[in-house]
Amino acid sequence: MPELAPRFSLLYADPTAVPQPLCDEAILTFIGRLPIDDSARPVLGKILCRKTGRIDLGYRREILEDFTASPSLLTKCEEICRKWEGLYETAKREADAPDTCEIGALLPVLKENTLSLMEHLRFLQQSADSVKHCAPTSGGLFTFFEYLRRHAEAEDLRALADQIGNYPLLRPENTGAILRLRQDRTGAVVGEELRYLGTDTARFRKKYPPRKDGFSAELPPEGRDEAAGRAVVRLCRSFRNLTKTIREAFLPLREGLIFYHFALSILEWGQAREISRIFPLPTDDLSAAGIGIRDLREMAGEETFPPVTVTPKDGEIFSGERGTEILRTIARTHLFAAAGLPVLAEKAVFCPEDRPIVYDSDGKTMEEEIAAIARIYHTAGKNDLVLLNHPLITVDPAQGQEILGRLLRTLRGRGAKIRLVTNR
Repeated sequence: MPELAPRFSLLYADPTAVPQPLCDEAILTFIGRLPIDDSARPVLGKILCRKTGRIDLGYRREILEDFTASPSLLTKCEEICRKWEGLYETAKREADAPDTCEIGALLPVLKENTLSLMEHLRFLQQSADSVKHCAPTSGGLFTFFEYLRRHAEAEDLRALADQIGNYPLLRPENTGAILRLRQDRTGAVVGEELRYLGTDTARFRKKYPPRKDGFSAELPPEGRDEAAGRAVVRLCRSFRNLTKTIREAFLPLREGLIFYHFALSILEWGQAREISRIFPLPTDDLSAAGIGIRDLREMAGEETFPPVTVTPKDGEIFSGERGTEILRTIARTHLFAAAGLPVLAEKAVFCPEDRPIVYDSDGKTMEEEIAAIARIYHTAGKNDLVLLNHPLITVDPAQGQEILGRLLRTLRGRGAKIRLVTNR
């Protein structure tokens, strides 16, 4: 069975890297509804909650610039993604081989699995053909197109397509078959090749004469049916495994397109309203801060919110509902910046290494508040951006101030950065 080329990724410069968590997905609830399709929201949420290295920030920006400068590149990728999604419908015809070696029962399964595999191989070839004249400048898109080209030109995949080219024409009544086995010097079977006789046996024998070389041999009549059945079972399962591998290999394409569609929607929305659209500047020692940061909820068609200016001052304290909205804006800006997304602002900076930790007292009982504060006390430290929204409002004011004061002193001593909203 042919091996697929190395993986690709539209989000990570190293496609083999395993994404590490940046923050808990609970932060998505705090920052508010993202203006994106419901089916894509969970995927985008997972991307936002993963760590993104500084190299990957540039990697994503280059791809976004490619899509912005050449919309046809995005169109090509979208077409490939739609065809890939169609493979899941094709795969519904597949079936696992039954526990039998009876050729008549196995051929229908082999036929459907072969048809599905042919569609998957055709998908690889058509995808490569669709982008062969494209000239992306970003490393990410170049790697993806090269991935497609390598599959289209792979000799083993072309050989496989040629080998199974007439399998879909098989009918259960054409059970006369030659199973040509590849054997080693000890006689152990190391591979198989099925050739079907059809109705014209003489013509078939002339086209496929018995081979004597390479330790290949035709199976003698006795035991042929059982051995052929076992070979068909292996082929059915191999074909099914290969189609699954092809589909899973293209999961990064869908994930990446969701990310870039969202990024483009931010750019387009800001451009239509003449609002500044920038990529926040990464720094080494500042949490999210900026001038004229706009609330993204405006994109969802909600009311207009005044721009927010956040200073880089650690321990800044806000108050009231407006303070909560500023805290949400800080959290949202940091998540977007850390993922490589543009933001709507005149100026913004952030530290990519900062891990946002959000505490929101809304809806919590006193026991839940104290438990949540305790978790932050035991886990938060250096490179953590701790955002506290009305902490300990269910606790006696004097006791709450004592607990909060102890928490703030401890976190500052560990090097954490803190923003606080309180009415006390």
